[in-house]
Amino acid sequence: MLDYENKANPYENKRKNIQKWEDIATEFCDFNEDILNTGKKLQKLNIKENDALHIACALFSKCSHFITTDYKLTNKKIDGIKVINPLDFIKKTGGTQ
Repeated sequence: MLDYENKANPYENKRKNIQKWEDIATEFCDFNEDILNTGKKLQKLNIKENDALHIACALFSKCSHFITTDYKLTNKKIDGIKVINPLDFIKKTGGTQ
């Protein structure tokens, strides 16, 4: 999902900076039919398509938290994952999980 969204970024400099996530990532989630189906279910909770697919990837990867600055998402209750903003995540976990 990050690659997909980043490729649509019209600003080359920002694209290059965002692409650096791959250098520090320890896990990669290949898109598959299960993720797509989970994303469609999440959209029924009034979650936008790309956000739903991001969360579906996190669920598929068995992440405990989905960290976002999107206030609308932090108010969503999603089975299997805690949606949380970065500051609350750091307060709660000390920044590690």
